[in-house]
Amino acid sequence: MLKLNWVTVEAGRLALAHRPGRQDIPSLPLTGCQRVVTLLSEKEGAQTIGQAVQTAKMAWTWLPLKNGHYPVGEAHAMLLAALPFLAQRLAATEAILIHCSA
Repeated sequence: MLKLNWVTVEAGRLALAHRPGRQDIPSLPLTGCQRVVTLLSEKEGAQTIGQAVQTAKMAWTWLPLKNGHYPVGEAHAMLLAALPFLAQRLAATEAILIHCSA
């Protein structure tokens, strides 16, 4: 099982992790995880993760980032646009796992 270190943010919880394996995703709800945020490109298998997350009855947010580089331009704007939504979810007591490929 993927070991998560949860940090309280607002009324919710936040964890950062490397890419969860297929065997890890079904057990994430047991940790209290309610949403998974994926920072991967499509070619890195983001949609496969999303399907597994949704099958495990969690919400999925996909913010496609390429190559693990610092986000600039459209990628930067996409992340900035997503932050208020994620902050709202944390304020509403959601437990959110954010992961990339590393």
